[in-house]
Amino acid sequence: MPTETMKTKKYALLYGRKEYGKTEKVPAFADTVSKAIFLTEKGKKYIAYLLFPYAGYHIIENIDKIRFYKNIIGKTKIEEKAYCCDIAVIYKKVLYQIEFNDSTKKDDRMRNLSYVNINMMHFDMEYQSRKIKADEKEKIKREVERAVLINFNNFGVRGKEEKIEDVYYIQNDEKNLYTKKVQIVDIYLPNVWLKYYNKDKELTEYEKFLFVAYTDKRKDALKVAKGSEIMEDLYHDNVEVMLGDIYENTRTIEYRANSAGYDRGYERGEENANQKTAEILKSLHVSPEIIEKATGISFSKKR
Repeated sequence: MPTETMKTKKYALLYGRKEYGKTEKVPAFADTVSKAIFLTEKGKKYIAYLLFPYAGYHIIENIDKIRFYKNIIGKTKIEEKAYCCDIAVIYKKVLYQIEFNDSTKKDDRMRNLSYVNINMMHFDMEYQSRKIKADEKEKIKREVERAVLINFNNFGVRGKEEKIEDVYYIQNDEKNLYTKKVQIVDIYLPNVWLKYYNKDKELTEYEKFLFVAYTDKRKDALKVAKGSEIMEDLYHDNVEVMLGDIYENTRTIEYRANSAGYDRGYERGEENANQKTAEILKSLHVSPEIIEKATGISFSKKR
């Protein structure tokens, strides 16, 4: 059985610490490392593996159908702070939002859910707008029909050390189901780590993948990954990314270059995005005052 020291050490793991020994690695779910590993075309195969329990195993065989979706929603006149998530992809009309959480704060978790709700609102507005403009005989299909928010948590639930996963839908205070359009998954990564060191319990294939990504012990990660091509690839990419200066390796430079281009494009495109949103709101006969509050674009500019 794992000792109390093991529990304390892993529950206290800080993704952001600066120094790792030669036998250690930065977890693949750490902020900078995760962007370098997952937010690339090659990284889609890892995303597919993270998602297959919830999207179906066929996602692994259809990686080319995974589409990255914007992971930043800019500030508006209503929201002072931009919404941002770690990874957002669309597959078979489902928006999958992946979050790597290091905080137990309720506000942070609500912010993750807010991003999902905002995106679903945008998808619905676009659908309604196209439906209004379409010919009567034209059949309009939704781009996204539902969303799944998957939280990979760097913390566990006290008294539930054996609990790996929670899956649920949003409920109101009376425990009544609010909607089935948004599903929430909580995965407690430290409990995967604890299960590995409990020799009486065998990790599932999915849990092995999570362990390889999450553990900071190279030897244990490589031992678990052995014999699995995707896990071995993940391990080697993980170590490659963190070798030397974690912020200056080739893969991270590639990500930073893409990110810089995205940021420049985003700055230029943010006004266009607000313009498009204003057009949609106007087509839905939303009042000019609300349009201006939501987008910063006055009704006079829309005429």
